[in-house]
Amino acid sequence: MMTEEKANKVYDILVSLGNAREDERECFVYNQTSSECSEWRFCGNLGFGGKYRAYRNTVDCYREDLTEERKNIIDKIDLELSKI
Repeated sequence: MMTEEKANKVYDILVSLGNAREDERECFVYNQTSSECSEWRFCGNLGFGGKYRAYRNTVDCYREDLTEERKNIIDKIDLELSKI
């Protein structure tokens, strides 16, 4: 589990770089701080398979949906996630 502060920082990145929906923040924070939620499907710029992986603190998407543009987005998000 993570702290509420970290969960909000993670979600800030998912919103700003991954185009996650802001209206799902409360649910994300609750799940990350109250249970062992190992993954969170946020979709956004990574398509339906766009996921945050809590145990690695990284994001990914379905292999078949991976494009060069999505790879660049993943790299940017992962870089920012590594800073928190």
